[in-house]
Amino acid sequence: MFRFSVIALGSLVVLGCSKDRTDDCAPPPPVVSAFRLELRADRGTLPAGTELKVTYGGDQTESFTVGRPSPVNEDVCCRPARSATSGALPPISCLPPDAGEADASAPDAGSAAVLECELWTNGTAGIQVTAPGFPELDRVLDAKLRADNCGVETKDYRIVLFHADAGQ
Repeated sequence: MFRFSVIALGSLVVLGCSKDRTDDCAPPPPVVSAFRLELRADRGTLPAGTELKVTYGGDQTESFTVGRPSPVNEDVCCRPARSATSGALPPISCLPPDAGEADASAPDAGSAAVLECELWTNGTAGIQVTAPGFPELDRVLDAKLRADNCGVETKDYRIVLFHADAGQ
């Protein structure tokens, strides 16, 4: 039985590798998110119902909506925050906070001053933001490949939504 298990496991490893794969990425690159995103309004807060929808990998989609319970996402990890971050954007976990553990940076339920997200798309991502009182925003985020072409480097994006009446 042990011998069969080893043979079966070896077959799975061989079948799981593409013929096009090169072994030039040794040691394996660190696993990092493709993007960290900070989304805020030009003035005031992001209203409840602000939705960030991320499309990646051809047909995969995950989203986050301000003022709703956090979905169980694997690749689009977001949290509301009280204020914008200066410097590098912080890492964001997809795991919900432990019961009884309050996030001191989180605003009251409903609106959010800022939405912080980490996108584990491993490549280009299309984002769509809809928010009451704001024009819809569509943008493509291009991933930054590592110099050795073995994985991606995390890129920070800061996006400001402008009210529909901005400049009037």
